[in-house]
This record gives sequence, C-alpha cells and structure tokens, in this order.
Amino acid sequence: MAKISPELVDEFKAQAHEWLKGRGFTREDVKLGSDAWLIACNSGITDACYGNTAKDLPGIPGCHDAHIQTALMKIFPNCKFVSNRSY
Repeated sequence: MAKISPELVDEFKAQAHEWLKGRGFTREDVKLGSDAWLIACNSGITDACYGNTAKDLPGIPGCHDAHIQTALMKIFPNCKFVSNRSY
C-alpha cells in the first residue's frame, strides 16, 4: 500500500526541482539512487516523510525507506536504484 499519495509525489517533484535548479541540474540528470536520496534529504522530502520536530513536520505515520524510494523512482525517471525496495 502506498503511503505517499500522488499529490504528495507532485509536491516532492517540485521540491526536488527547486533544489536541483539552484545547482544547475534537472530531475532528468539524476542517474544514481544514492544521489536521489541525497537530494531527498537536502530538499526536505525525508523531513516531510519521517517528520521533523524542529520544523514542526509531523511526518507520515508508518512511512519507511521503501515508501520513499517508490516516490523517488517516480520523481527521478532516469534513476537506477541498487536496492529493489519499493511499495
């Protein structure tokens, strides 16, 4: 069962786009799963999923790495992940 809605994936795409744009890249430039995770951590995607009390973000109850990776696979269409975790 998907924990991250299609609407939230769209929000995450926008966050990733803004983060990458500031560095001269696009989502299509991301090829490695490790880079996708780095972007997720730095753009606030993981904060939104796991929660962050300092930023007053409650997180998504029951959200695990595999849920986030499934969203990252949609956000970064050219990305290859070593792990096959997904939901």
